[in-house]
Amino acid sequence: MSSVVKGVIYAVIAAVSYGTNPLFSLPLYDEGLSTDSILFYRYVFAVVIL
Repeated sequence: MSSVVKGVIYAVIAAVSYGTNPLFSLPLYDEGLSTDSILFYRYVFAVVIL
C-alpha cells in the first residue's frame, strides 16, 4: 500500500473520529460533567490506548 493511500485512510479516520466528539460529549454534559472533566478523561483514555 502506498504512503498516499495510507495518508488518505488516516485522514478519513481522523475526520470521522473528530466528528463523533459531540455524540459522546453531549450526554456527558447532560449528566453534569464540566468541559474540563470531559477533556481530561478524553486525553487520559487516549494516552492509555496509545
